Amino acid sequence: MDVSVESQLLILNNKMSLWQNTYYDAGLDAKIAADIGNDKMTEIAAKRMKEALGAIGFLEREISIVEGGDKR
Repeated sequence: MDVSVESQLLILNNKMSLWQNTYYDAGLDAKIAADIGNDKMTEIAAKRMKEALGAIGFLEREISIVEGGDKR
């Protein structure tokens, strides 16, 4: 199935926004956890932040590929 470049970029950018929001949300959780002294919550927030950074990196690469016209 062929998906237009514009549609691909729209989807990728929407996902990027979601993962950036996830990173921000997890960062807030980490700050709250530190403030209330909840080590388990800190651990979970750090894991979510790491996952979000991985997803953001992947999406940045995909966006570059789509913008560059690479058909893979």
